[in-house]
Amino acid sequence: MVERMKAYGEDVSIKDMYAEWNDDLAHLSLLRNEMKEDDDFYLGNQWGSVKKKKGKPYLAINLIKKRVDWVSGFHRQNRNGMKTYPHEGSDDFRSDVYTQLLQLMYSSRPVSYQLDATVDDAIKCGIGWFFVYMDYSRDILNGDIVIRREDPFRVLFDPYMNSPDLSDCSHIFRRAYLSKTELKAMYPKLAKEIEGLPDQEENALENMTARSFGGKGRVNVLEKWYRGSEERPFAINLQTMEHTILDKGGEQKFLESLENPEDYKIVNRRANIIKMKRSIGDFIMAYDGVSPYLEDEYPLIPVMWTFDPTCPDWEWKLQGMVRPLRDIQLEKNKRRSQMMEFILSKNIKGYKVKRGANVDMKAFLTGDEQVVEMDDLNDIDQFDGPKIPDAYVMLEKENNTDFDMVSIPSDMLGVPDTGQQAVGVAQLRERANYTQIQHGLDNIWLGYEMLSKHVIKLVNKHWDIAKIKNIVGENTPHVKELKELEKQAIEIQSTPPPQDDPQAQAEFVQQGEQIMQQLQNLQQKIAEYWDDFDKGRANIDWDVRFGDLQDTPSYRLAILSTLNEWKHQGNYVPDKIALKFMDIDKKSREEWLEDLDGQAQSQQQSEQMAMQFEQMMEQMKAQVKIEVAKIAAQAQIGVATIKANDVYESELRIQRDNVNLGDNKMG
Repeated sequence: MVERMKAYGEDVSIKDMYAEWNDDLAHLSLLRNEMKEDDDFYLGNQWGSVKKKKGKPYLAINLIKKRVDWVSGFHRQNRNGMKTYPHEGSDDFRSDVYTQLLQLMYSSRPVSYQLDATVDDAIKCGIGWFFVYMDYSRDILNGDIVIRREDPFRVLFDPYMNSPDLSDCSHIFRRAYLSKTELKAMYPKLAKEIEGLPDQEENALENMTARSFGGKGRVNVLEKWYRGSEERPFAINLQTMEHTILDKGGEQKFLESLENPEDYKIVNRRANIIKMKRSIGDFIMAYDGVSPYLEDEYPLIPVMWTFDPTCPDWEWKLQGMVRPLRDIQLEKNKRRSQMMEFILSKNIKGYKVKRGANVDMKAFLTGDEQVVEMDDLNDIDQFDGPKIPDAYVMLEKENNTDFDMVSIPSDMLGVPDTGQQAVGVAQLRERANYTQIQHGLDNIWLGYEMLSKHVIKLVNKHWDIAKIKNIVGENTPHVKELKELEKQAIEIQSTPPPQDDPQAQAEFVQQGEQIMQQLQNLQQKIAEYWDDFDKGRANIDWDVRFGDLQDTPSYRLAILSTLNEWKHQGNYVPDKIALKFMDIDKKSREEWLEDLDGQAQSQQQSEQMAMQFEQMMEQMKAQVKIEVAKIAAQAQIGVATIKANDVYESELRIQRDNVNLGDNKMG
């Protein structure tokens, strides 16, 4: 760090910075003029520098804002969350951690606001900027990653840049307007020099977009981020010939993180490095060195809407949604103002009265009617003023059609009453209209992907494993199982073992030992998990690719609608699947899932009891059949005996009857 205070003309480095700033400002002035007018048109300041005449109407029928807000709202409702994917199955656990870090960071309300505000800049003016830096005010060891929207009018970039990923961008300027109190807190060693600086106004660097009021106790700060070169160690994969730049002295740590270090070779080569200079108030060079954040990437990340790399003129090369609508909007404003002027300046309705006629006009006048006195006329006569020319009315209708042809159709900006039968047709029609903004949305997703890769690199460079573990928390594999076992261990320890039954006491001790062994195994697995993660972090560029993950209200609603339709058609949809897409808070969702799990367990227990009861009934039926068979067998024996006895008794009875009959006959 260079700490010196010199006159502006004596410090060549500062002088060169300002000269290059002014040169870039001249090259990009037309673009910045267009961007400023785009922003004014969106806000309703649509007459610009027109010198307004007193008494004439200057209407601004702002039809641009609603269209821009619709696209902004569409982005907010359908913003894709970033998800990391592994190149190899062994790295799946590592990509899960990075995905969770990104989701937790992007779901934060302050970060979400900065993301949306940056994209809104791109939609309106053509370009927005993310500024990503490390803040050590709360965590002095690891720091916090801060994502902030940077004002596009405070950023100047290499006018010869032609790639939206900044791969051919030689430098980026960023200006700020800070109080001396802030600067002294940032640079306590320069407090005396900063206090002695003369106050400045913000428009000292430029007049077009800077404010011209105030300036007490404030100075301009100018940063230049640029590409330099230094000798650095390179790790070359001998199998794939891919390479990555390592930090100075980081060779050993990198090799230790590899499963097969013999596949890599370390060589020293000159590498492109991002550097930064920061001047305060034209006099102090506060910093001049390597980027304090990432050494191979700019901390400023662009988000563009329409970008045409083949066009040499930046005022046409880079555009937002407002640019093609300005002429149509201005035409509407002028024509509507002319129509209003015509109405106000002509006698639309009134009465012609003969001069000197004794007529009480109060009995006739009811509003804005006019009274015209004439010499050659009856006492009173009514008249209608001239009508607005039909050409004006026709052009007004054509103007509305022009808006629909150039931008989002008007019927897309509301919710048309399509009816149940036409819902599918309406969805197809909406999807077709979305293609009009697909080019801009693709550029926005590119900005998000660049941002996400940048954040992951900052995590790997600045955060230790303890901070990552604290952020991921319970989402780490085996943690929930570990907590459940810890509860069981506490219950076992707080429960006295049985005293009277030696066998029960032995089983109780064995159960406690099993739980403690399982605890140790899970703790070992979690420790190995994080150890493997930490070792492989240096290899992140080769292990992880980035993609999008939709987790927005619109996406969840669409999936839920599809599941409901599928369910109404008679197909089975598990309640757990539908619950995942309901827009409710996390705690309620978890409680609901637990309740469903409890119901499922109860149902499973009921089904098991029913099966057991059915098996018992089958066993009882089988036993009954056996008993019945036994009884039947015994019964058959008894019947046979009875039948035999019956035959014997019958024969005796017949003999007796015959004897008695014979005696009767003889007598």
